[in-house]
Parts: sequence; structure tokens; C-alpha cells
Amino acid sequence: SMYALDPKDLKPLNSCCDAQISVFGSKLQKKMRDSNIFVVGSGALGAKSTVSATAASAINSSLHIDALQNRACPETELVLNDAFLEGLDAVINALDNVNARIYVDMGCLYFQKPFLESGTLGPKCNTQMVIPHLTENYGASRDPPEKQAPMCTVHYFPHNIDHCLTWARSKFEGLLEKTPNEVNSFISNPAEYAAAMRKAGDAQAR
Repeated sequence: SMYALDPKDLKPLNSCCDAQISVFGSKLQKKMRDSNIFVVGSGALGAKSTVSATAASAINSSLHIDALQNRACPETELVLNDAFLEGLDAVINALDNVNARIYVDMGCLYFQKPFLESGTLGPKCNTQMVIPHLTENYGASRDPPEKQAPMCTVHYFPHNIDHCLTWARSKFEGLLEKTPNEVNSFISNPAEYAAAMRKAGDAQAR
């Protein structure tokens, strides 16, 4: 079979990738290691790409990461240009809005790049693997309109009036409603407030 693996190819190499090698084999692991992957967005981490890059490098020092903080849109094509896209082996999306997803999808479609689309909404998530000449692209079917602005976009890349209004409302509620309510709860009954905080902390730990 063309997918048969040589048992010798599955032997551990005393590396951080031994778990993957035991499944995929060392040859495929090497191919993945040498791939040039563009991870777009990372959801709420997208605006903290430098922090994420530092953390990833601490886990695997052999990684070569260029941490960008550009929005995925036509205005950034001087950076995310044709040469950049042509040099990629694959693209992984973790974006938080449909327009950016479609924009990246169109680039992958044009340059025939494998594309993993993913997203979350509260407890729900979705993934879509786009393989050139084999599967439909992300833009071939449309997601329903977004009912509200994603909070990671609002906090890090607000770029329209809805984002600004959502940001302002969040700030208003935090400063003039949530924080005063917290203070009043503590003043009225410090012991009960402290017990509630401990209980909440225990629940998060579980």
C-alpha cells in the first residue's frame, strides 16, 4: 500500500516530536517540520503574536517564527503579498470574522495552497480542510451573518463603527456597573464576598 509505514520509521528519536513520529513516521514528521506554515489570527491571541512566538520557541527551540501583527485585508498586501503567499506550504486560519476568512481563502484558492479553516463561538467550534482540486473552498458556502462583533477583534483590531460601539459599551459596563457592584458587594458583606471569590476560584480550578 502507498500508505504503508516502515516500522523502523516509527521508532522514537528522543525528541519532542516522538509522539507524532510514532503515528506519522519520521519522514512525514520531517516534512511537517520543514514546512512553511502561515498561522493567521489565532483568535484572541492574534494581536499577541510576539508573545505566542516566544512561548512556542520556548517549547521548541528549533522553530523559526516571524511574528506579524498585520490585519488580513487588502490594505496589508505590501506585507502579505504574492511572493509571501507563493512561498507557503499551507495556511491555518484562526480568524474571528467572515471578511478576513474569505480574504485569506481567496489567496489560498488563487495560489493553490492547502488551507485549514477553524473558528469558535462560545462552546461551539468548526473546522474545514480545504485541499486544492479536491475539496470546495471556504468561500464556496457562506456562514450566516455575524450577530455581534468578536471580542478579540473589538479589543485588538477594531476597524468599524460597530466595533467602536461595542468597545465603548464594554468599557462603560466595566467601569460604571461591574466594578462599582463588586465594590458594593465587598463593603456590604466582606466575608460573604471573600467566600464567593474562593468558591469561584475553586470552580475554575476544577
